[in-house]
Amino acid sequence: MICYTLLKLRTVEKDSLFENTALQFLIEYLWKRCRGFHYWTSLLFSLNMFLFSIYSVIKEEHRIIEFLILVITMIFVVYEFGQFAHSSLKQYFLNAWNYTDILGNCFIIAKIGLMWVGYSIESEESQWVTAFALFFGYIKWVSYFTIFDSTRRLVRLITQTVKDMKSFVMVLGFIIVGFSFIFVQFQENDGDETLGDTLLYTYSILYGNYSFDEIKFPELLFLLLVAFALSVVLMNMLIAIMGDTYGKVQERLKFSDSQAKLEMILETIHMKRAFIKFGLYCFKEKEASLKNTYLYVVHEKDAQVQLNSNEPEDKVDTQNKSKNKDKGLQEEKEGDKYEKAPGNFRNESLIAVILEMKAEIQSSRHEMLKIRAEIESGRDQILKIINKLIKSEELNQVLSSEPRELNMKQVEIKSNKNQSEYF
Repeated sequence: MICYTLLKLRTVEKDSLFENTALQFLIEYLWKRCRGFHYWTSLLFSLNMFLFSIYSVIKEEHRIIEFLILVITMIFVVYEFGQFAHSSLKQYFLNAWNYTDILGNCFIIAKIGLMWVGYSIESEESQWVTAFALFFGYIKWVSYFTIFDSTRRLVRLITQTVKDMKSFVMVLGFIIVGFSFIFVQFQENDGDETLGDTLLYTYSILYGNYSFDEIKFPELLFLLLVAFALSVVLMNMLIAIMGDTYGKVQERLKFSDSQAKLEMILETIHMKRAFIKFGLYCFKEKEASLKNTYLYVVHEKDAQVQLNSNEPEDKVDTQNKSKNKDKGLQEEKEGDKYEKAPGNFRNESLIAVILEMKAEIQSSRHEMLKIRAEIESGRDQILKIINKLIKSEELNQVLSSEPRELNMKQVEIKSNKNQSEYF
């Protein structure tokens, strides 16, 4: 049930929902229980990437290091299978971080496989595989910074900026390709430059890497146009997009933090269920201990209610102040005793308080029933008196026949009205 609720919350885009105090307490409570799991997985992944980075630099075959890297990588492969088994196909592949997990693990396994098959560590195939393994591995390593509060916002800002830059990158690519075909027209037929070199040269103009030496006038005209379009217009547009994204992330800070925590909480729940299926009953015992457990959300009453009261302070009785003060001191002492008491004593004292409150409620109920019976008896007496007055001869002598009937009806109506108002 809790897993279904969290999945629904992951799809909600309303910031106001995550302003709810009870929901924030629930997320924080679950996150405190789950973050230890992510600490250990991040530590294991950091060890794996540290070993693989050292292995890629020394460029020598070490079977022990290769074996350790392969074992840790296979643990994360099983981890990915567990995630995939406890989530739908669409839900799994909608998360962009899962692509980096799959590709990073595949390239590391391919690197170790090439070494054991007989490829040289300096071969072109080995270099390519190592480069991609490091690329996807370090991207995954960055994602583990979402565990910490200080770096979670930065990771969120980077990912959101990349999402917002999709249209910008599309426009940039069209401009670079278009001007590259233009520059190819001014190249000499016997030149060694290819279309790839021209694309790279046009892209470097974005960062101001161009010169006007030995350039003819038509080519100079187009160079000035592309330099203005790339260096001035698009670069400032990129800065504006990043500023707008930063503003959005800051406005939805609580929402983004809650969404990131919910995602890690769901991941932990899925993996614990997978471990239980594979026979790791230590997690099952922890889950069983959570049954019949309740989360209480308690917060102080707003002090501004008392400050904004229109009643003057002079009307407050000093005697009541002293009584309330003594009562508050007594409650504080009892609260300190309760906090210092062991868990069993706390439960017994809580049960005693509940039983005492229940007894007080029952006694109040009996008193209310007595009061109700007295009111009903008083009502009957009042009705008898009214009927006697209506039937009395003095009332008949004063009132005429027609007005008398009218007044009798009015008296009955008033008596019924008074009865309804009285109750």
